[in-house]
Amino acid sequence: MDPLALIEDYLSDQENGMKNLITGFLNQVMLAEALQQTRADSYERTGARKAHRNGYKD
Repeated sequence: MDPLALIEDYLSDQENGMKNLITGFLNQVMLAEALQQTRADSYERTGARKAHRNGYKD
């Protein structure tokens, strides 16, 4: 989700908006951590790849 859309969602509905804001932030953190650990983007095949990962639902 777009960061601007998350902020607009928070401002329009502060209870659910905060939940969505935190969820979006944590999803981005987990994505960055997965990229760091695998040393490759999703579906990228490189010699530097250190691990495999399962998919997830948005």
